[in-house]
Amino acid sequence: MSTLREVTTPPAEWALRIAAVLVGTVITVTSEVIAAFLTPFRIGAQLIPISWAIVVIGVVLGVAITRYGSGVAGATAIPAVAFFLVLWPLSSRTSEGDVVVPGTWVGYGVLLLGLMAIVGTVAVTMSVSRPRRSLG
Repeated sequence: MSTLREVTTPPAEWALRIAAVLVGTVITVTSEVIAAFLTPFRIGAQLIPISWAIVVIGVVLGVAITRYGSGVAGATAIPAVAFFLVLWPLSSRTSEGDVVVPGTWVGYGVLLLGLMAIVGTVAVTMSVSRPRRSLG
């Protein structure tokens, strides 16, 4: 007759996991807002896509912190959903006609590279397994 030992997670570890999800989400959202406002960045008359690097670095960092800090692969959906919930209104035109992420090649690049960074980071972090703690 075998009995299974109940493995419980201490409250401090749950707090750290929740903090990791929050930090990863804040990093992702902050980087995308900064990238959105730097989309029309120009030197002279030339558009400079500095926002592409900012959005890719921020998304990769935020999703990776969420995955490895929380220990749950499904938690990476939280910064991914936050990315779309924040970027959607920033790329939509207001009633006054204002738009933060314009429909230029740089603006489309921010949307596309952000999506690709999310998908790529989630795929890589889900394929790499974390070291398991022993039960004993």
